[in-house]
Amino acid sequence: MANHLRREIRERVATMLTGLSSTGSNVFQSHVCPLENDDLPSLCIYTQDEEIEVGASGDPRVYHSTMILIADGYAQKSSNLDDQLDQIGIEVQVAMAGDIDIYNLVKDSYLSSVDISYSGEGTSPIGIIRHNYSVLYRIRFMKNLNQKV
Repeated sequence: MANHLRREIRERVATMLTGLSSTGSNVFQSHVCPLENDDLPSLCIYTQDEEIEVGASGDPRVYHSTMILIADGYAQKSSNLDDQLDQIGIEVQVAMAGDIDIYNLVKDSYLSSVDISYSGEGTSPIGIIRHNYSVLYRIRFMKNLNQKV
């Protein structure tokens, strides 16, 4: 059976964001991001909530989905943590804006919000910049077969 389109989208976004000057190859497809010094700065790519509407019923049935894709940037630095998070942020935003249809897998994607938070636990502060992207796509389901539209 083919992979769900959500997985394909996550994998493609991880590929798009690998090699940024701020995070390099420290890109993970997971809700849980390693916070070891060797893995920072890093990005974690994952999906969360998804709203689905039926676009057409019958066979095939078409679903219009709006999914939240998250790219969390993690940094750990004793000074200039804000600057480091801002750099991760601009690099993620430029890369994502350069391919809004994510390798033709989706109809559209756009940045819907950015959240920045900090944790003082551990040996030095950790900052997180969360990019919330709305990703719009369609899936057609036919008896035991699904495909993007």
